[in-house]
Amino acid sequence: MAGGSQIIISSDGITIKTPKEFKVFAEQHIFSGPSVASLKSTHIQHLLPSDQITPKAKITPNIHFPITGVLARIERLDGKKINSTDKLVINGTPLKEVWISENGVAYFIPPKNIPQVKSIEINGESLNLEKNLRQFHTNKEGIDSISEQVEILNEALREHKKQFSSENKSDVIVMQGVFRYSLILDYIDQLDWDYESQKYLLSKRLNLKVDF
Repeated sequence: MAGGSQIIISSDGITIKTPKEFKVFAEQHIFSGPSVASLKSTHIQHLLPSDQITPKAKITPNIHFPITGVLARIERLDGKKINSTDKLVINGTPLKEVWISENGVAYFIPPKNIPQVKSIEINGESLNLEKNLRQFHTNKEGIDSISEQVEILNEALREHKKQFSSENKSDVIVMQGVFRYSLILDYIDQLDWDYESQKYLLSKRLNLKVDF
């Protein structure tokens, strides 16, 4: 309490009481006094530093190549499943190439030129990501990203076989992942790696296998 004004913090949120004007300059709203302004608990997360906001979704890997990718995975961290009818949006762009498993996990072809992204939209609801989505900065990050994407492709193939039988491999997204896997192997072979990156790539290369 100061100068006759109060800020009350409770489980219901934050309540501000003042005998005169309550000014919020960011939005240029002015409330005539005496005034009471309430912030519900659902609004509090927007006032917290980003590292204190509970993430509600996860994209694996969170680091991608700007040229091409194999397969990535989206999962919710709030106990809910992603449904086959859900609309997924990253950085204002709807994801069109998506396959959603029975477990409620979405597999998608990573779009090109991904800027740094902190959230994803699912049916209009903005969900904070566990880690920001961004492009790779070092060769090691790029190699680790490829390795993770191949693991995710194998995971998607296993889920697809369980859901549709081992003979059915008709899903376009999963099959595109297999095709892009061969493309990215050709792509990384043509890159001019430094010696340390070559050693690291060779150590990972044995694991870059797809279980058809």
